[in-house]
Amino acid sequence: MPKQTQRSAAIQVSWHAQSAAETLAALDTHQTDRSSIDDAKRLARLGPNQLPEREPTTLTQIAVHQFRSPLIYILALAAVLAASIGDLDEEAAVMKLAVPIALHILPQCAN
Repeated sequence: MPKQTQRSAAIQVSWHAQSAAETLAALDTHQTDRSSIDDAKRLARLGPNQLPEREPTTLTQIAVHQFRSPLIYILALAAVLAASIGDLDEEAAVMKLAVPIALHILPQCAN
């Protein structure tokens, strides 16, 4: 567990039982409107209040990931076994199942 600062530890301990004044003091703020000077100091000290952005996952990455699924491997193995014993109808049926399963998930993951 990462080391907590004294300030964050104080907030986590009984935060629900603190008075408004105690909470404001722990957060180093006040009830009235902050000035732009206070805002600039906070921005310099704490940085912007935003989450880091990450690259969106491409459809190709999602497709490759889907074909790494153990279920797809099992179905592919079943298709190969069916084809190796000469049961091409069974092999075709398994492949008709495996490909749509993998492709069906793509639109759901892309959103």
